[in-house]
Parts: sequence; structure tokens; C-alpha cells
Amino acid sequence: MPKYLPEEVASYVAKAEYATKNALCSIERAYLPPCQGAPAAFILITCLIDFLGTLYAGRRSKMETFTTFVSDFLRQQQDGVGYDGKELWISLRNGLVHNYSIGNGRYVLTHGHPEKHLEPHGKATILNLEDFFNDAKWAADDYFARVAQEAELRDKLVRRISESGVIQDVEI
Repeated sequence: MPKYLPEEVASYVAKAEYATKNALCSIERAYLPPCQGAPAAFILITCLIDFLGTLYAGRRSKMETFTTFVSDFLRQQQDGVGYDGKELWISLRNGLVHNYSIGNGRYVLTHGHPEKHLEPHGKATILNLEDFFNDAKWAADDYFARVAQEAELRDKLVRRISESGVIQDVEI
């Protein structure tokens, strides 16, 4: 792997943090009134998790990059409570993002019910939008805190952004 100069690494990290902050702003806009609870916010959160997973792995998105990020940074199942990365991938990342449907997925989507977040609902689990958003935001914060401490994670982030870039403002 090529070695990068500290300024170059800092530039890539700043780009990733900027893209993440933009994603978080987009998510907030998607779930504020009058669009409160719209599936678009769940889609954007899932896209953010997918993006962070690619940075964490240093390569393109696939189920493994997504599920590894979920297991390392989002609340894990304990006594049946928590996120199941594979089911998030199937139901939200693939189902909701690509088909605007979760079909017979393992999640039920709601908003304004923090008391129900990650509770069972039949064979499914309830995802409360505001809690899902906060958990994704905390996961992003934890990830970037680790990037600041771990050279290997910085190298993976640089490799991924060097390959694919990120959405940035462009002067026109």
C-alpha cells in the first residue's frame, strides 16, 4: 500500500467527515415535518451506514462491509435486542433502497416511538426513525474517533476515497 503524507491523509479524512455531515443534514431534513417518518430518511440512514462501512473496510460496498460496520459500531443484539446487520442489509439496504419496500423483512419502520425502538413486533423488529438516526450518528462519531487514533483505519479510508471519491461542493 502506498504511504501518504500527513497533509494528504488529513485532506481525505476531512472529505469523508464533510460527506458524513452532509448525509446527516440530508437525513434530518428528510424526517422533519412535513415529511416526518418518510421512508426516505430510513433510506438515507442506510446509505450512510453503507458509506461508512466502505470507508471502514477500505473497499467497495458489499454485504460483508455493511454487516461488519454494523457489528462493530451499532448496538448489537443482546437477548434479541439490537441491530442485525444481515437483516438490515436485506430489508433496508437492498429492499428499501432498491425497491422502496421491505417486503417480508425483519423490520417495521416507525417514528416518534422511542419506547418501541428495537422491540419485537411479531417476527420483525421495530425501528424508530429518531433512534436509528441517533445510533447511526453515534456510530459515525465513534468511527471517526477511531480513525484519528488508528493508522490502519486512516489508510483504508484514504484507499476507499482515492478509488471512488465522495460528494463535495464544487465551485461553478
